[in-house]
Amino acid sequence: MGEQHKECQSCGWRGPAAELDETKDASTGKTHIFCPDCGGVDIEDLNPDEKGETSES
Repeated sequence: MGEQHKECQSCGWRGPAAELDETKDASTGKTHIFCPDCGGVDIEDLNPDEKGETSES
């Protein structure tokens, strides 16, 4: 049950996708995501394999 992590290319913020700010465009029905720190829209997925960490508690 891994949480998808994201990274803002504008400011370097990293965190779970659940922390991103979202707005839904009523006219198109599309959801837009924004960085919670800088409001940037250039958000990329982080590769979970890069961390090399697994937490099984």
